[in-house]
Amino acid sequence: MQNKHFISCVTAISILIMLLPGKVQAQETTPSGAITISPSVNYIYENDYRKDITITVKNDSTEKITFNLIEKSLEAIKLGESQLQIGDSKNYLIIKSANLTLEPQTEGTVIVSVKSSVKTYDYYPALMFEIQDAAQKDKLNLNAEIYSLFILQNKTGELAIDLNTAVKKDLPFVYAKNMEFDGKIINTGQKFFDPQGSITITKAGKSVYEKQITTEIAGMLYPNKERIFSLKWQPSLSLLNRIGVYEVTTQVKPSPYEEQTTQKITVVYIPQEILISGASVLGLLIIGFLAWTFIPRKKK
Repeated sequence: MQNKHFISCVTAISILIMLLPGKVQAQETTPSGAITISPSVNYIYENDYRKDITITVKNDSTEKITFNLIEKSLEAIKLGESQLQIGDSKNYLIIKSANLTLEPQTEGTVIVSVKSSVKTYDYYPALMFEIQDAAQKDKLNLNAEIYSLFILQNKTGELAIDLNTAVKKDLPFVYAKNMEFDGKIINTGQKFFDPQGSITITKAGKSVYEKQITTEIAGMLYPNKERIFSLKWQPSLSLLNRIGVYEVTTQVKPSPYEEQTTQKITVVYIPQEILISGASVLGLLIIGFLAWTFIPRKKK
């Protein structure tokens, strides 16, 4: 039976936060604040395999500590769950040393690389920093395991995005005071990426509004995950010039890749004031017509 154990609640929560969209931290500190690992999450892209990766470990305690460096693994589908299940090594890492010893108030580095022979991505490697002396771990109140995770990009996987922007009420025309749109980005491929994007509104070929949506959608987007965004815009043109056909263009770039996904939709905009005025005029015309038709008139 495969030997598995669970990261304690504190560490699990801190790693979970780092892997959630828009949340990337450079380091992780143990519950007592005695040990700091940086980086605690390593994103390994296609050209990063076999490259040396430096992990810095800082000992802020008053104890001399020796760490055993042990490879573990994390199921890829478990990312984002409240409790991360760490399992045995899949032999994905090349660890340049077996242990690391740090004097009090000092820091050191560990050199690690990911093997280029990795062909399956169901698991991500994790480097565990195990304190050699169990009694020392209790003394320092370190009630959690310490890890640095390696999120592996699928070297042969497809980069694919499903982008959908629509008028909020799903109509081909807008008659409210504001134009409102909802959008969704779905990672339909096998690669993760950090989405960046913008929305541009044009009228008669001229740009009338542009908004960056990167702050809404930023953060590592994993396969089969989605990100939503929205836009609310009130045209600032004169009343009559607001009437017309607008083109709404949404563009998303899956950083660090250069490919760009673009979607365009067309919307007819009729200001609410025009409709209210038009309804009032129409009402007066109807009343006038009815009056002309049904009110008796004196014969000459």
